[in-house]
Amino acid sequence: IFFRLLHHGVAATLSSLRSARSCLASLANDNVIGATSCVAYCVVNLVLNVLNGWIFLRSPFRFPLSLTVLHMVVGYFITAGLFRARGKACEVFVQQKIPPSGEFTRRLVLLGALSGINIALNNVSLLYINVALNQIVKAFNPVLIAISDVLIRGHMYKCRVWVGFLCITFGVMCTVFNNPQFHINGFVFCTGSSVAAAIQTTLAEHVMTDDVKLDANNFMYYTSLWSALCILPVAIVFDSDVFFMQMFANTHWFIFMIFITSFLAFLNNITLLLCIKFTSGAYSGVVGNVKIVMIVLVQQVLWPEDARQLHAIHWFGMALTIASFAVLSFIKYRPITKEEKESIEKKDDKEVERIDVLQDDGEEEAKL
Repeated sequence: IFFRLLHHGVAATLSSLRSARSCLASLANDNVIGATSCVAYCVVNLVLNVLNGWIFLRSPFRFPLSLTVLHMVVGYFITAGLFRARGKACEVFVQQKIPPSGEFTRRLVLLGALSGINIALNNVSLLYINVALNQIVKAFNPVLIAISDVLIRGHMYKCRVWVGFLCITFGVMCTVFNNPQFHINGFVFCTGSSVAAAIQTTLAEHVMTDDVKLDANNFMYYTSLWSALCILPVAIVFDSDVFFMQMFANTHWFIFMIFITSFLAFLNNITLLLCIKFTSGAYSGVVGNVKIVMIVLVQQVLWPEDARQLHAIHWFGMALTIASFAVLSFIKYRPITKEEKESIEKKDDKEVERIDVLQDDGEEEAKL
């Protein structure tokens, strides 16, 4: 029953993609796809967080790690199905399956492991600290991703961009500040989760833009199972008993819940990867911080009795976050001036000349 529902869900998604293909073909440039992916990621993640909040707080299905493992496994089967339907779906999402090689496989295994470590450490940290401190640590994600980008890929950011990252981080910290309960173990686990997420985002951007230019579907296809294998031992230790008890006690609701959340998790991961591919890893971290503000506001509307009271510092944080996001978006998407365009063209010409020289040297060495 579950896989039949999954089949119908994938078929409906492909149908909607076919209807949108003509629109995407006329608008498909990096900026439009990137902006659309960011908006879609915020909306899907917001819906998924609201649903997870209901599942883990108000329903008996309280097994977040086991549920994440199922999300990864179902995501693998969805991506495999999309490869079979390639040509019917928009190629922004699905390209030809890239056969794995030795070095390529090792990188994807590392990315899958980092994803699993990130999720496992984040969930374990919540056993020691409250959500307030967890979100305060997570607010540093844009800064950590930028530092990782500098150290791993050698990317340089201008001073005004660093200021923007710090402002949006401080804004989110003010937004979620609510008597954080400090515990050294939880803080270390949460920080490790953020560092793993930053490295994963940087390496994912490298694989999808600089290296083999992997598309989002290939990325999920090759990393999902490795992520599930990394989370599985922690899931068995912490919530396997609740998982099996609910699976046999509420079978129909169990299947329905897994189908809905797995499909939303797949859309969440795909839109996040598209956001990384067509904008940047650091900008995806900025979008993630804006998403936190959206979640706080939605909680105030949907569950006012459970939501905390917002004070001046919280409203200041939300205003600073939105203003910083607007400034960073303007810096990223502002029109290129004539002088900047000429400078870029000169750099491209020098790079072409350098490649030609290297090719000539290689041909001479081959002749010798």
